[in-house]
Order: sequence, then structure tokens, then C-alpha cells
Amino acid sequence: MRRVGSITLVLLFSLLAAAPAAQAQKRIALLIGNQDYTREIGKLANPHNDIALLEKALKGLQFEVTSVLDAGLAVLHQAVNAHVRRVRVAGPDAIAFFYYAGHGAADAGTNYLIPIDIKSAEEGELWDGSLRLTEITRKLRTEAGNATHFVVFDACRNNLKLVKAGSRALVQSRGFVPVAQEAGMLIAYATAEDELASDVGAGAGPYASVLAEEIVKPGVEAVTMFRNVQRRVRVAIQQEPYLGFNALGDIYLAGLAPPDPSKVKLPPAPTHYLVTATAGEDCVVKSWHLSLLVQDSNIFYNGKQVGSVDADGSFKISYPNTRPGVPPGVTMILVGTLKKGSGGGRYVSGLCSGTFIIE
Repeated sequence: MRRVGSITLVLLFSLLAAAPAAQAQKRIALLIGNQDYTREIGKLANPHNDIALLEKALKGLQFEVTSVLDAGLAVLHQAVNAHVRRVRVAGPDAIAFFYYAGHGAADAGTNYLIPIDIKSAEEGELWDGSLRLTEITRKLRTEAGNATHFVVFDACRNNLKLVKAGSRALVQSRGFVPVAQEAGMLIAYATAEDELASDVGAGAGPYASVLAEEIVKPGVEAVTMFRNVQRRVRVAIQQEPYLGFNALGDIYLAGLAPPDPSKVKLPPAPTHYLVTATAGEDCVVKSWHLSLLVQDSNIFYNGKQVGSVDADGSFKISYPNTRPGVPPGVTMILVGTLKKGSGGGRYVSGLCSGTFIIE
């Protein structure tokens, strides 16, 4: 009896554990990490580590991941365009994940991703040679509208060395500004509006470290997961991440949570009944025994279902009578009450009939 329950529980857990791998949606991710900037722009320590950390997490969630390190402007354009094409051909209900770690800033209400081949820190040249974040979000919306998109901008690093045009005076790095929300798209920034993100961290940046831990937790809806990232980053380094989304369905990136074993309702254990029959005078075999197994109101004999029992214990079963001396094609029929110690009834098999009791 224990074996039946154990097998059922193991199968249930196995199916749920495989949920992420069995996701119907195609999952496509592009991760870009820029850190080897010129001294004039400001080198970074963690973007490559951030990419490695998130790549491992996303691959574990069945994402097809493309990682690009130290991308110049041309490579940024190529990578984004290729990502959009992959998402577009992935079919309906695809899930797309875009993550950028590196320098970024805002100017005149526009957010920029700063490529690695920028040579001048003067503001005018910097913006002309950088990629607008809205170019990415617009492409994702208009050219890959079949997907749900997650866009993470882990930039606006606090060691970007902007220089005012016409002088060598450093000016304050500028944090991002919010962008218009798109249907089916979640946009997350590592820091709040007009604030700067930290590049300090052992092995990875603070935002990427928390995101990689939270994204793999099963049973957490994606928006809730990003809010958990917000709270943890705020507590850890007093940096306030930003989150914006519009018309986003419920998505569980790490699948649904496995059930609590203490709350799993197992099927009832099977019960065995011993039938002892006494034959009438016209029967060759005067007495015989058989063993019945009952589970979920179904009655089994020799491994096959032969009938069912009603709520009041009444039952009727039939099966081929293959006992020695019985002609081929004869059916055994039992009708009675299925109760241990007090049950019983009558049976008929061809020209033979008799009574039985339940032990």
C-alpha cells in the first residue's frame, strides 16, 4: 500500500520539477556587458561578471542566450537587430530578455547605452556615438510584437567621466529618465530616475547579483520577482531600482513552485478483501477463495478492473471463470455487499451458483 502512494508522489514531483524545461514558449535572451572603456570614459569592474552570472541563471531557465562583451556601436546595432530577428521568428508567446551592463546616461530626456569604442568624454560627441535605449524598445515592440519582453538597463554607472563641451571640466553623470511603457514589456533600471548605479561588488555588481538569485526561484511571478529585486537592492546598498510595465500577463520564469509534501493529497491506499465462496449442490467445485483489491471505488482482480463499489458498499463484478474443470467462455458474476467481516452475497457461474462471505 505504501508503494502505490510513494510512486504517485514521486511522479507528481517529477512532472513539476520538469516544468521549466517543458515551457511552451520559446525563450530568447541577449546579454551585453561593456566594461573595458578608455580611461577618459571610465573603466568598469563588473559588467563581464554580471553577464556570466545571468547567462548561467537564464540557461538554467531554458533561455537561448547570446552574450556580447565590450561592444562598439556597430556591434551593439548588430546584436540588437539579430536579437529582434530571433525573437520575431520564435513564434507566438515567445519570451525575450534583454540585459545591458555598462556605462549609460541620459541627455535631454533620452537614455543612451554607451559603446566601448567611444573615445571622447565630451558630451556632444558622446551622445552622437551612443545607442538610444528607445531604439531598442521601439524595435522590440514594432518588429517582435509577438513576444513578452523584459528589458533590464543595469547602467548609469557612477564612475562615468562626462566632460562639458569646450572644456576639460568634469560634470555630474546623469541617471536615466523613464521611457513610455509599452504593452507586453517590462523595463527595469538598476537605479531610480536621475540616480546613479553602483559598480561595486565582489564577483558581480549588486543589482545583477540579486537578480540572478531571484530569477531562478520557482513559483514567483515575474513582476513580483523584479519587485523583490528592488527591495533587496534597496536594503543592501540604499540604491532604488526602477520598474515599469504595462499590460503584462502572468509569467513564471522559473516555473510554478513544487507542492508542499505535507499538503499533497495522496490517493487512498488500496484495500484487500478475501472472498470465501460455498457452492450449491449442482457445482463441481464446492468451495473456493479469491482476493479482491479496491482503490478509489474500483475493484481489481488479478490486476484487472472487474467492477466498482457504491457508497453503501454494494457491488457487482464479473470476470472470466478460468478455474480447472470450467468450460471455456463461462463468466463469474458476484453481487453483494463489500464489508470486511460482515459482507457477502451470491455468485453465478454458468449452471453453478452459491454464496460467499467477505473476510
